[in-house]
Formats: sequence, structure tokens, C-alpha cells
Amino acid sequence: MIRMTVSERLLERMKEADQDPKRIVAFGSSNTALTWGSNGMHNWVSWFGINIRETIGRHIAIVNQGINGDTTEHLIQRMERDVLSLSPKICMITIGANDAARRFEPQQYKNNMVHICERMRDHHIIPVIQTYYYPLYESGPNGFKQLFEDFMELNREIGREMDIPIIDQYRYFERLYVQDQTVYSHIMRDWIHLNPIGQALMGEIASRAFGLPSLRIPDSMRETFDNMLLHMRVADD
Repeated sequence: MIRMTVSERLLERMKEADQDPKRIVAFGSSNTALTWGSNGMHNWVSWFGINIRETIGRHIAIVNQGINGDTTEHLIQRMERDVLSLSPKICMITIGANDAARRFEPQQYKNNMVHICERMRDHHIIPVIQTYYYPLYESGPNGFKQLFEDFMELNREIGREMDIPIIDQYRYFERLYVQDQTVYSHIMRDWIHLNPIGQALMGEIASRAFGLPSLRIPDSMRETFDNMLLHMRVADD
């Protein structure tokens, strides 16, 4: 489901404590990092960050700690520097594509994810796991699809077992892909990265998961964005 049980109570408390600064960290790889590849456009973290600050309050800081090429091993190595040292209230974890590309074993991936989430909880940080969007597998390496889908299912499994909120981006993007693969390619920059429209869709889904209002999409993107969102059937959940 797109609803997160933790969000309403937590965000209401954050809104009330407007004199008490809070941080939310986005932790991941190129799916999260804001780089020159964005061509000066927002990525999902930026969309979500603007929405939460406008809706909840300017005392909430969104910190983007995405680094291109990272795996779960890299997240473990830099977690102290890039997450724990910041003492955020929430950390949104989006990872797995590079683990699949490097042929990590599913159990290795799960162990790493569990370790990341446990360490965050030890530091009173609420971990939120996101699955990815749907890659254009036909243009990717052999064997990638099965591993990647296994990892996304492991994310859901970890969420259930550890009672961790899940934003299941994959299920919504997969619906759009199934509707029309040609249309779906119009939200991708390449086989594994979203373009600005895709990033806005991801930001919309993350926002709804936190009980935030819809994004204020510019007119130049609105028609395409609304059409894609309709086929994702986000409003049905």
C-alpha cells in the first residue's frame, strides 16, 4: 500500500515542533543523488523535500546523501559519516541496482539491509525502505532482472519482518510499464535512470506515502505527468 502507518503521527509531531529543527536523510545511490545528469531539474528528493517543507514547516531539513554507484556495502561503510552523525529523525533508503549489477547474493543483500536498518534504530532513527522504479530490463545485462526483483521482494520482506515502513515505488512503475512499454520509455533517461518526468512521479509517490498533498507540477509537464500517474493507478490504493 502507498500509505505509511508511521507518517501521520510522526509528521504531525514534527509540524507542532516548529522551533525544533528536524532532518530527513535520503540515503542511496544514483537513484537518489542529485548530479549534473539531472540537467538542472528536480529529482525525487528535491520534489519531496519542497513538498514536506512547504506542508509541514521550514524547520525540516532534507539532506540528500545519494552517491552514484553505491551498493549496500557502501552504505554500511559511510553510514556513520552520512547518516548517524546528522541525527536525522527519518532515513529513506533506496538501494539495490548496483548490488544486482555486481551479482550480490540475495542473502548478502538482505543481511546488509537488515544491518543498516538495525543500526539506524539503535540511534533512534526511523528507517523507511523504498523499492525502485521499473528498469528497462531488455537493455540491461543478462541476469540482472531476476536478482533485482529478488532484492525488491527482500525489501518488502524486511519491512514486514522488522515492521519498517515501505514505499513500494516498484509496484506503481511496473503498472505503467505493463500498460505500454513505449510510453514508459518516455520517463527514462536510460535503461536504469529516470528522466525529470519519472523523478517527479517518484516524488509524488513518496509524498503520498507521507500523507502530503500532490506536487505542484509546472504546466509544461502537467499533462504527461497526470497521464502517467493515472496509468500507475496510485489513487486506487
